[in-house]
Amino acid sequence: MKARLILAALLTLSLAPEARGDTVSDALDAVETFAAEVGELTKGLPDRAGADAFQKLSTGRSKKTLSEIKAMRWAEEPGSRRSRHLLESVESYTAEEIDSIKALGGSGADKVRLDEIIKTLTTLRERSLKELRESYGSVTFPAKRRKAVPSVDTSPYEEGPDRGKGIWDR
Repeated sequence: MKARLILAALLTLSLAPEARGDTVSDALDAVETFAAEVGELTKGLPDRAGADAFQKLSTGRSKKTLSEIKAMRWAEEPGSRRSRHLLESVESYTAEEIDSIKALGGSGADKVRLDEIIKTLTTLRERSLKELRESYGSVTFPAKRRKAVPSVDTSPYEEGPDRGKGIWDR
């Protein structure tokens, strides 16, 4: 019985991103995964390549991007516009991280390692952006119709527009 419950829990937790439909959570996961991978890959770089300063900047960028994405959950209503802004935010963050690693430079073995890091992060970026685009494309939101505002100011108790002069005759 316990095995069935555990299996059911694992199956529900491992739903595809397309089935969840929470675009903000997907973007947060993508940024956190990318930041963790950057931290792991650049952990052993020598300081002569500027690795310490890069670590501080990278942490600051990831925190800033995560806070922007969390703010989008409340600032924008669900839909294609929010999905587009989330995708742009993740895309710009990952591009900035890769560009700053390229700017580290280095020589000899450091250069080879940096090239490997850049290649790994580029494939991770492409994969995560592809997953985000796929999950955003599958999420559809119903269009909300707003209640029309009357163009003539009349009381709801009047019979028609020909009776009285509206607000001036009350």
